[in-house]
Amino acid sequence: MTIPRIMIAGTNSGVGKTTITIGIMAGLTRLGYSVQPFKVGPDYIDPSYHTKVTGNPCINLDTSLTSSSIVQENFIRYGTGKSIAIIEGVMGLFDGPEGNSNLGSSAEIARLLNCPIILVIDAKSMARSAAAVALGFLNFDSGINIAGLVINNVGSDRHKKLLEDAFQEFSIPVIGYLMRDNRLKLSERHLGLIPADEVEGIVNEEIFAKEIMNQVDYHKLVELAEKAKAQEIRLETKIKKIALPEFKVKIAVARDMAFNFYYWDGLALLEELGAELIWFSPVNDSKLPEDIDGIIIGGGFPELFLNMLGENHSLHQDIRRVYEHGMPIYAECGGYMYLCQGIYSFTGDYFPMTNIIPCQAVMGKKLAGMGYRQGTLAISSLLGNQGIEVKGHEFHYSSLIDVPEIFPWAFHLYNTRQEKWVNEGFAKNNLLASYLHIHWRGLPELAKAFISNCKKYQEKREK
Repeated sequence: MTIPRIMIAGTNSGVGKTTITIGIMAGLTRLGYSVQPFKVGPDYIDPSYHTKVTGNPCINLDTSLTSSSIVQENFIRYGTGKSIAIIEGVMGLFDGPEGNSNLGSSAEIARLLNCPIILVIDAKSMARSAAAVALGFLNFDSGINIAGLVINNVGSDRHKKLLEDAFQEFSIPVIGYLMRDNRLKLSERHLGLIPADEVEGIVNEEIFAKEIMNQVDYHKLVELAEKAKAQEIRLETKIKKIALPEFKVKIAVARDMAFNFYYWDGLALLEELGAELIWFSPVNDSKLPEDIDGIIIGGGFPELFLNMLGENHSLHQDIRRVYEHGMPIYAECGGYMYLCQGIYSFTGDYFPMTNIIPCQAVMGKKLAGMGYRQGTLAISSLLGNQGIEVKGHEFHYSSLIDVPEIFPWAFHLYNTRQEKWVNEGFAKNNLLASYLHIHWRGLPELAKAFISNCKKYQEKREK
């Protein structure tokens, strides 16, 4: 295993690790490095920036959505042959769904991949205390390797001198002191950062690369990553290779500024199973691609493009037509909303949508659902038989209203926050839509069932 690798993690959310990661990835790419980006956790937005600045698809590393062995195999699959693999952590280094373990945290992924960590500390309103924070992280878990530090949000030359004195005799190097700079910020809104697909180029990409590379010792960072390449990654299990099918099914995948939340390795699995993925835009296209055998509409921000989505009546009609003809349709979160009768905006304005699912979605000011979910298929559907286990992640501000008393729920899920089982999603005939984001690689049986149903439709269509 010869993949130079480094993780950029933080003491907590909001310390600047995404900005720093983007700057380093962009800077190294401009210097000629082939950078393979990875992101810990179920995030879609940060990976969109990683992909843009490196030219390589960012791969999520998430043991809750997949498994430890899949995380390890995917790291090797995508990292092999690259100059360096850079992993951005999630939340704080040790934060995950449990308070008494590293499960689902950046620390867990670093341990699985035997990966050194650069820890980012926000020094705003701190000087010597920043060293105490670092010391706590260094001593908290001996099973991980914090190999260097980046001190962010340094307010002045005087502040920097105090911090340098505080870290003078530290056992690990401080590879960068980043001065506070309002240019090094990314725009945010209700679900976090604005995805890169909505931005013309990348916000301040040149400034990010220049300023961060000037203030971070990237030579030291690469040196630490190179030292890791000889360390073994102990594969926990062997994953069975998928036999390539002899057939191909064409699946139209919604991808534009309204719908762009996909785990790229999950889509890669669909391709391995026999799918040819064809992009289409619910915002701009008046009809579906020709000769398709299935549709996937992922999550995103339909609530920000309601005028354009609502006015595209010809595409609504085309989607209803193929639904009524039996074409398999799978949708998540924003796609779920799009398949409803309509969507109420944050201001209460109503916009008609495809009118397939008999209820409406309404945007709220507070989170309506967030967190990992586990459960089963509530009924047999295009993803498999009733009772099959499922897992995924929710993160949405909308909810459904005017739901009929008799409703064909797709999933039966355990909500850890509410500590109760809940019904979720809509499954009828050839359609399954829900707020649950799933990772196909972590649920290969569901992926196979979906592809199989697309194949059956293809055979029906070609008769």
